Amino acid sequence: MTLKSEQLYQERLAKETEGAPPIPKKPAGEDIIVTSTRRAGQDFFRVAVIASYNTTCCISGVKASQLLEACHIIGWAEDRELRTDPCNGLCMNVFFHRAYDNHLMGITPDGIIHISPTLIDNVSEENFKSYLVKLENRKIHMPSHFYPNPDYLAARYEQFGKA
Repeated sequence: MTLKSEQLYQERLAKETEGAPPIPKKPAGEDIIVTSTRRAGQDFFRVAVIASYNTTCCISGVKASQLLEACHIIGWAEDRELRTDPCNGLCMNVFFHRAYDNHLMGITPDGIIHISPTLIDNVSEENFKSYLVKLENRKIHMPSHFYPNPDYLAARYEQFGKA
């Protein structure tokens, strides 16, 4: 016997997708067991970087610890020696961390922020777009210790320029 909610879902889905290719049946939400790899030393890196920035995003100033991450300047997979070096880290909120990792934002060796036109062009909400535009050429908030290494920032900024 199909639940009423499932029936309503299927009816709504049929109306919304008229003329579109068929959508597969909604899968059941199930838990599965997986084997994963954990980054040894990542906890040290995270605590050291976030503490050095006084639990504040270096781009936005957000202080909500639930939204902050320790972002590697030179990626974890790129250089084993730098993986846990706090001078290879920036404290960023989730949004800016993803933008940085995807070369939608760059930071020069002297800490100047540059936002990719691709990111700006893909924001439809005008207030947020304006905020991003205003970040261009601003300096990041610097940490109290473990300053980001300018050589690491230069290497990473070169990748941003090529993206």
